Amino acid sequence: SLYRLVIYSFHINNSIFFAGIDSSDGSILWYLYLGKNIKPLFCSLGNEKIPLFIQRTTAHFHFSPQATVIANDKESGQAVLICFNPITGSLIEQKSLLTSIKRVEILPYANAQTHIYHLIMLDENDKVISYPENIDGLEQQVPLHFFNFNTFGDLEGFAFNVSRKQLSSTWKAKLSLSNEQKIVAVVPKPSYQKVHSAGRVLSNRSVLYKYTNPNLVAIAVLDSVHSVLQIYLVDAVSGYIVYSGKQTKITSPVHLVHCENWLAYSYWNEKGRRMEIAVVELFEGLEQTDALHYNSLVHTLEAKVTVFSQAYIFPQGVAALGVTETG
Repeated sequence: SLYRLVIYSFHINNSIFFAGIDSSDGSILWYLYLGKNIKPLFCSLGNEKIPLFIQRTTAHFHFSPQATVIANDKESGQAVLICFNPITGSLIEQKSLLTSIKRVEILPYANAQTHIYHLIMLDENDKVISYPENIDGLEQQVPLHFFNFNTFGDLEGFAFNVSRKQLSSTWKAKLSLSNEQKIVAVVPKPSYQKVHSAGRVLSNRSVLYKYTNPNLVAIAVLDSVHSVLQIYLVDAVSGYIVYSGKQTKITSPVHLVHCENWLAYSYWNEKGRRMEIAVVELFEGLEQTDALHYNSLVHTLEAKVTVFSQAYIFPQGVAALGVTETG
């Protein structure tokens, strides 16, 4: 079943493969060779990455499931789109986009006829490319906003019009980083996250309500020369900086995980010579606003967000941080 299937990529002699593995026993179900001329994309932080998107699941029995990866052609430098069946590993389509791309996202809602979640790509000239190209059956349900950044601290928000396939800038900001400072991690909240409780019950029976803004993006800025780590929580729709914090005597590696009303991040404490994990929690206060739908463009909080933070010693090295999801 799809629930037990794990898809992963690996390199052999500079060639890229994808494989489907049964997580119950570790058996390999299929291989998919992407070709000798395929190389990974580069993300905004300069790391190699091959993004994988599940565009259609097995929930629609009259359609085959569909997954898509985006990569680059080694010779032309143009983006290549590879579409395949994630259950069988069979190739559905491979096509060149005839241009390089700097951004790719999957829309949060599906086509009403084909049940496909469309991919939206942005090329070097800021032209919008969609896959599949036909978006006639796609109705925009909510406003779509995107967030761009670079390692020098330039931030920009965009609004996307689905029917016109137009992207327009809504705000710009600059973190004014020094030559020694560099953005080392940027983490949004998971699109599938669920807030399981609205707040925390206090000893006097009042409720401290969580600040569950789904549009928050966590940004980690590290000064490797002076060993200073700064954390920013930015509303990607409005550009408003909700929280900022600074710690000294900190070096890499830095990892972030961001969900609900909290942020956790790991780092190496030079003074204590140990790995630590810090947790930041955000609360609205004793009165709840935006209980059903949060709107970043409407100011509803009368005062600043209440923030609690605490750091903990961790006895092991940290390679990655993630959020568990229970059914």
